[in-house]
Amino acid sequence: MASRFISPLVAVLAFVSTAPAHASPFAYVTNDLDSTTSVVDVPTGTVVATIDVGAAGCTRARGIAIAASGLRLYESCLTSNNVAVIDTVTNTVTTTMPLPADPFASADGLALNPVLPRLYAADFVEVAVYDTTTNTFVTTIPITHGGQPEQVEGLAVNPTGTRLYVTQVFSSTVNVIDTATNTEITTIPLAGSRGIVVDPTGAIVYTGGAAGNGTDIHVIDAVTNMIVDTIPLGFGCNAITGIALDPTGAMLYAACVDYVAAVDVVTKTVTPIPVGFIVFGVDVTRDGSQVVAVNEGDDTVSIIDTATLTAGPPITVGDQPFSYPGTFIGPAFTCGNDVREPGEICDGGPCCTPQCTADVGASCSDGDLCTTADTCTASATCAGTAVDCDDGDNCSIDACNPSTGACDHTLTPDALGDDDAGCIPPSKDVAKCEDKVAKTAAKLSLGIAKCHIKAAKAALKSAAFDEEACESAALGKYDDKVASLSACPACLDTAAVRGTVVSQADGATAAAVYCDATSGTLLGDDGGYAPADKATGKCENGASKAIAKLVGALAKCHAKLADAKLASAAFDEEGCETAAVGKFDAARLKLTGCPACLAPVLPGLGAATADERDAENGRIYCAF
Repeated sequence: MASRFISPLVAVLAFVSTAPAHASPFAYVTNDLDSTTSVVDVPTGTVVATIDVGAAGCTRARGIAIAASGLRLYESCLTSNNVAVIDTVTNTVTTTMPLPADPFASADGLALNPVLPRLYAADFVEVAVYDTTTNTFVTTIPITHGGQPEQVEGLAVNPTGTRLYVTQVFSSTVNVIDTATNTEITTIPLAGSRGIVVDPTGAIVYTGGAAGNGTDIHVIDAVTNMIVDTIPLGFGCNAITGIALDPTGAMLYAACVDYVAAVDVVTKTVTPIPVGFIVFGVDVTRDGSQVVAVNEGDDTVSIIDTATLTAGPPITVGDQPFSYPGTFIGPAFTCGNDVREPGEICDGGPCCTPQCTADVGASCSDGDLCTTADTCTASATCAGTAVDCDDGDNCSIDACNPSTGACDHTLTPDALGDDDAGCIPPSKDVAKCEDKVAKTAAKLSLGIAKCHIKAAKAALKSAAFDEEACESAALGKYDDKVASLSACPACLDTAAVRGTVVSQADGATAAAVYCDATSGTLLGDDGGYAPADKATGKCENGASKAIAKLVGALAKCHAKLADAKLASAAFDEEGCETAAVGKFDAARLKLTGCPACLAPVLPGLGAATADERDAENGRIYCAF
């Protein structure tokens, strides 16, 4: 047998490949009859994903090749006669590459050139060549057939990428191709029919069997292209369907019918390892620690521990698995190299943990001023909640300014204008409904204020008062009134208007006015406290009544503006509002005995209430 030489570089690479890695190496098992690919986590022996290549136009997936990086996978598709290109990070088919048309062609074996960006595909008749940078067809390599009919099937490329070796099943011929010129150099008769692999030094080529039923491994000198030795397998290996070498080139693994033959290529010692039935595909992990056997006969794979030469329990995959001919186990991956690889959710970045998983829920910044509460998602991306710029006005275009994060509101031609939200009513009937709702809402605000005043007075007398019943009655009047209205636009949500009034009058306003907590007694279930004395109560009740009257006056101003705009008439709405606020100011200036918490607030309550009502106006005058 020709001498075997392992270069120092190969030895170093073999050592480095055993370094601990975060992500497992994965085996990609093509399932012929259901056109899927099972992704097997080799260390754990579990199927972690299934790629539906059939849905992407690859039917009867067979041969396979995986890039050195492990980030790209190529699968030959027997009946669709094309090659699927798969992103192994997302486990999706990114494209398919058709084989040249030929009535006798069927896509089968694949091999990648380790130096040139080239993929070789056997199609029973010849070999197709593809550029893996662009995923485009380059040329075909004619093959001298050893007999008819023929089946060009197994492919292997030497480590320097200069030679491609091709097997023919029925004649057992091996064709030697110059990859620089894509031309055939020579043929080696009776050298092997299916499996073929090149030693890490490039000096030796191993092939399996002859005429499809051989039981020997043939050893070919890559310089002379001659068979220089034979390793008999024995043990009833009726057909060698695939072979693989470990990274050092010291151990060879041959797939037989129901076992894998582990072969020491120096001593020619053969150890049979029982696995599943009809092994069609065998590969070795890149650290040499495990072998995966694909059992076509029982739809399983077996994982072999090379230290003990024993197989674990069978792992069920798809229908009629092959993964042959070709290499189908990717490399192990290192978390922390800033490259997302198979098995990793992420690698690097503010949303990625040191274990390459997503730091879900962690605070982050997506760099967008128009989002808030930015957090990390399950996909390790930073996402925030979009700033809500909706002002409730159908006649303004609302958008967040990306340079400032502030909301911009641009009025449409149908807007009421001035400083009021809302739209010019499209008809008198709609205007009548909207005006009624505005005024009824103002009456509800007044009604709630009266309930607060009565509750405050009762509290001063230590008398009972059912404030909730009082408010329920006011709400009932509102509901009855709006229910009787007609021609109301679909956009007018009277229940939402009701809720806004209750939130403001029964909550925010009550809390602002009845602010003195000296009594320690809450004013019912509303915001604010019962007054501690008559002077405080008189002031707070007076302020509450004045605000309610202001709300009513503002509603009338808005109704007059809407009606005037509909009639294309002039109306000084700002003057109307100014007068309403003036009346409020006159009333609040008469108040005495106000608590310290209310006195500084009162001067601005009128203008604040006007601004608030202007902003809410769009929820009532919504039609255009």
